[in-house]
Amino acid sequence: MRPDPQVISRKLFSRAQAPNNNCNDAHGLPGYVPKANCDYQKAPVLNVLAAFWIQFMTHDWFSHLEEGHNQSELMAMGCSTQDVNNGQKPLSAKEVQQLRCRPEDRVDKSYISADKPPVTFTYEGNQYLTRAHKTTLNRVTAWWDASQIYGYNDLSGKRVKRDPNDPAKLLLEPVSTREQEVMGYLPLLQPSDYTNPQWSGQESVAFPDNWNIGLSFFHNVFAREHNIFVDAFRQQAAATPEDDSGLRNPANPTAAIKYKDVAPDELFEVARLVVAAEIAKIHTIEWTPQLLYNEPAYLAMNANWSGLVSKHPLVEAALDKVLARLAKSSSGNKAVAWYAVFATGPGIIGLGNNKPDVNGGVNHFGSPFNFPEEFVTVYRLHSMVPDLIEFRELRSDPNAIRYKIPVVETLQGKATQAVHRYGLADWALSMGRQRLGKLTLQNHPLFSRA
Repeated sequence: MRPDPQVISRKLFSRAQAPNNNCNDAHGLPGYVPKANCDYQKAPVLNVLAAFWIQFMTHDWFSHLEEGHNQSELMAMGCSTQDVNNGQKPLSAKEVQQLRCRPEDRVDKSYISADKPPVTFTYEGNQYLTRAHKTTLNRVTAWWDASQIYGYNDLSGKRVKRDPNDPAKLLLEPVSTREQEVMGYLPLLQPSDYTNPQWSGQESVAFPDNWNIGLSFFHNVFAREHNIFVDAFRQQAAATPEDDSGLRNPANPTAAIKYKDVAPDELFEVARLVVAAEIAKIHTIEWTPQLLYNEPAYLAMNANWSGLVSKHPLVEAALDKVLARLAKSSSGNKAVAWYAVFATGPGIIGLGNNKPDVNGGVNHFGSPFNFPEEFVTVYRLHSMVPDLIEFRELRSDPNAIRYKIPVVETLQGKATQAVHRYGLADWALSMGRQRLGKLTLQNHPLFSRA
């Protein structure tokens, strides 16, 4: 018998709190007064924006459920027993209260794709499994295409609102008269949208599940970035309408496309590419090297874009000669494999994707793409999120903490209300000045178990 993982999580992950710190189980104090405090172990680097950034990223990468097609069957996931003398003992009412367990919790059975014994096969006398013992499906596009903003299928794409006056732009609407808010905010979900009751009052985005203040912040920031790019492109097109825009039609890649000939729908997709590239670069060369603060990680992440030897011309010249020799080799598979290692893009060596016979950066060796479920579970990195956000105001005193706003009161539709009430600038200042939680045991937020 295995111990209930929910019981283990309560013992290993929950944050300890000093007595009389006015945390109040992550709800702080009335009026959000700043004398409230929820203790957490702070990391030496990175701010709360970085904590919510990874929540924003996981929405782009994976989701186990398919909207509108899930099973009615539910499976138990609340903690109800614990391991005692190699057996399972039901929790007493007192133990449930101490551990903050919820034995009645259930989750959609569709989270699990397959849990029957997997089929096996034999190769060179050894037996192998065709899949893991328990698997989940990923319903979103698992790469950096900003699918959480723009959609990953027809259904999610219908929630993405484009400006009816300019289809190249995302729809942004005013919610206040503050000067810094003239760009507006994403519109709210409407009854006519495909929506779930728990999404009520939230922004209309492709992936509105598990909504929180950080997701609301980043979605609005990058929606504005999309529209800023469209404006910049249009300014250039107005100044030089006959110039080559740099865009190409894959069906006719040698033909230049003039600025004046770029249609609104095409410009919308170009803006998506730009935003997706910005997000990918922020994550790889800003977020990751700061989270894993060491020189090897810095070099490896930058190699995604520039290569390990991008600043070493002598090495590049030598490797070009190696490639030329390998390309002419008749030694079969070995030469092809080494050629692929050296030539398939900047992520490995850095000679670029300019080899016409190599589809740069793509794995051609037959390994199916997958995330281990541990990655999906852990990479949300919940321990980085505090229970109270130290709110500051840019226009008064940026160094003064005006409020301690509970994260639990900025979830789902309340997140949207909070962003509208205080504005993106103050949220950027506040989350940018507060340190996130350390990645360690007994440092998960209290609100996540409430």
